[in-house]
Amino acid sequence: MNKKSVTLFNKIFCHHTKKDADHCIKIKIWDMQLALCSRCLGLYPFSLTWLFLSLSYKIKLSHSFEKNFIIYSLFPAFLDWTLTGLSVIKSNNRIRFFSGLFASFGLARWWYLWIMQNHMDIVLEIGRMYLIGIIVVSLIIFRIKVVSK
Repeated sequence: MNKKSVTLFNKIFCHHTKKDADHCIKIKIWDMQLALCSRCLGLYPFSLTWLFLSLSYKIKLSHSFEKNFIIYSLFPAFLDWTLTGLSVIKSNNRIRFFSGLFASFGLARWWYLWIMQNHMDIVLEIGRMYLIGIIVVSLIIFRIKVVSK
């Protein structure tokens, strides 16, 4: 990989500012220093694994259990992201990784429901709920950072 490729890789997989670069895990491969977001490292590879297993075995859960399972497994990552963004707590890479890992179960089930067209009401409801939450928290964080400057 040349320097431009490494820079592009780091921008995609460590989507933090230089100030928040400690949110990433640094991995040295040959002479390259690659940065991976800690939460995403726990979230995406494991989500794809759980999704593959769900699709392979066509795992079905009840409507109410499915909804609660997805909400509660995504919540710790959302809570950690929110509280860290609002500077209420100081998180670390271990917490970020494990909250991402825990969220990977719910994200995989959410994707599974979407792909299989099962319980689309759950898919849309959870999507709206988290989207609204992310927008509200982002606006609050942005407002806090703008006002504090």
